[in-house]
Amino acid sequence: MRRLRSQLVQRYALGQKPEQAEERTDKQFGFDVNPLTLIRTMDGLYSEPMVLGAVSSNPSAIEAIRVVDLSGNQEAPVIGAGGVAHFAWKPQLGGAVINSINGMTVAANGGKSYRFTFRVTYAAARGG
Repeated sequence: MRRLRSQLVQRYALGQKPEQAEERTDKQFGFDVNPLTLIRTMDGLYSEPMVLGAVSSNPSAIEAIRVVDLSGNQEAPVIGAGGVAHFAWKPQLGGAVINSINGMTVAANGGKSYRFTFRVTYAAARGG
């Protein structure tokens, strides 16, 4: 049920009855007016820049929704980390290149291993 451009698409069944076409169109419209959101997780050192791979096309936004310090107390929050992940789309480098994450710096957070969870959002196909 996905297009190459990471938008949801309802499958069309061969032999589908004509009266089902309107229902199919309504369902597809529902998919098209909602943004597509994916969750991506990666482990590694915090650095600027860092590449978030497994992103197939240029997203509208990337947010760091969870940052876990793997070298310390994993239940303690990483103070101030999270929110907007400033990025540039560079497919030749492997995907979205994150230049910085709000609240994190190499000086304060470099040298430690983290688990980053990102929310990757693509615009709605019909601008909804």
